[in-house]
Amino acid sequence: MNRLRLHDVVRVTVPQETGGGFRAVVLAFSERGMTLECLEKGRLLRLRDVTPDAFVTFRHEKSLVALPGTLYCVKPAGDLRFQVSERSLYRSRGTRMTFEMAITARASATGAQAEGKTVNVGPDGLLIECDLDVTVGERLELSFVSPQTDEQVSGVADVVRAGEGMVAVHLPPESAEARNALGYIVVAMSRVELARTLEEPEAGPGF
Repeated sequence: MNRLRLHDVVRVTVPQETGGGFRAVVLAFSERGMTLECLEKGRLLRLRDVTPDAFVTFRHEKSLVALPGTLYCVKPAGDLRFQVSERSLYRSRGTRMTFEMAITARASATGAQAEGKTVNVGPDGLLIECDLDVTVGERLELSFVSPQTDEQVSGVADVVRAGEGMVAVHLPPESAEARNALGYIVVAMSRVELARTLEEPEAGPGF
């Protein structure tokens, strides 16, 4: 997955499909997979909710790369989630987007708590600006209001870097609610960036 970039166009093939699969654009990465927007909407109607033995295929320089995994249909949004099946294909971290929102962080071991704000967010981690004295490996309890639902979301996270009034954390799989809420933020921002890119006119000839 490290060879792919945000907004790259890939081809998705699934066992029940014929005709070479369909095209999709990458909206966001997590450590274990990616969120895709199908560019051929009619194909979504023929997909199962969960499809194992799927492939995401793309060109990289002079090579054709095929990633095996499982395809999930996200409802009601209509996006697709693809999770790779081989651990060796995981990314070191998912997509990060600059995004500011209020967040509360509490150290599980000491009970120390601080109000802060996010600097950037991703589906599996985020960078927080807050006055909290923590060390690498320490577990935090996080809570924030989801911009999508206006509901309080909570989860746990492990400190991976800390210092200078900032804390970088990784959210483990058990923080599914928080990971999903952060993932929605990233996908929404990525979709806006993609639309802006498509709307930009091509540069004309210079003088």
